[in-house]
Amino acid sequence: MCTSYPDEVTSTADGQSVIEPGLVVVHRVGIGHSYAMCSCGWSGSRRLLKAAACQDAWGHAVENRCVVAYPMVVAY
Repeated sequence: MCTSYPDEVTSTADGQSVIEPGLVVVHRVGIGHSYAMCSCGWSGSRRLLKAAACQDAWGHAVENRCVVAYPMVVAY
């Protein structure tokens, strides 16, 4: 199972803390090799199906309040 890292915390000019969400994207490296990755530090397992990597990305985004990139799947 993949582990996710906490979101980055930044402070604004008025001293308030703001949690920065990550950006989730699916990298399609070739036939039978796709994986999801997030700017918060999380990385999904290599998947044979692109759709399974997309499910990993959506699941991570929902659980950790990250944002899904548009377009979601990019050729790497």
